[in-house]
Amino acid sequence: MRSLKLPKARYSGFIVLIVVIVALITWHYSNSDLPNTILAAGLFLDVIGAAILAIPDIPAIHRLFFSGMVQSAVAHLEPDWTARDSILAEPGTDGVFLDSLYIVEDVSGEAISESDLLEEVPTGPKPSTEGFYELRDAFQEGTNDSLWNHVYGFKAYRDENDERRIYVLHNKRGEPEVKLKGAFDNPFSKIKTMLRNADARFRRMGLSLLISGFALQGISLGL
Repeated sequence: MRSLKLPKARYSGFIVLIVVIVALITWHYSNSDLPNTILAAGLFLDVIGAAILAIPDIPAIHRLFFSGMVQSAVAHLEPDWTARDSILAEPGTDGVFLDSLYIVEDVSGEAISESDLLEEVPTGPKPSTEGFYELRDAFQEGTNDSLWNHVYGFKAYRDENDERRIYVLHNKRGEPEVKLKGAFDNPFSKIKTMLRNADARFRRMGLSLLISGFALQGISLGL
């Protein structure tokens, strides 16, 4: 199952409207005190707003959302400086395609032939699958590049100059081929900007709900 995408912050107005409508319906049919009903609605919005604000800081919950899974994939490919190699593969990838991810930086040219894989392939770092589809979708978003649909693996490693580099492999023609290669930060700068914007969206929505909750509590005190 794919992860969720947080609605834009402006939709917080719909949340406030729904909460207020429910509060008024509850007040009308339960004959409860109106100020207390409005106060309860404000407190409810504050709880929801505070929870949304905290989502980016709670990895287990953040990974339920698209940006959290992309962040998890990026964190695997860009670990501490002590980790030299890291592989992110499509779930179910095996055989020659998985082997090609381990040797890609040692092979010249765009295609990886069977002869490149005749010798025993060293399988060092265990590949991760978490966030693969979300990261692939993030790269493809806003482009018409259908080749991303055939990407099956990301390989990040440190070269002889201790610079982190990235390889992205696809199998559109039934064999491992390089889709993207270069310095890690070049293609990932757009992804990191997207992650910062996603975190800001959580903050904006949470803050707007908090402010709305405080406003309702203020209104309840004036009734």
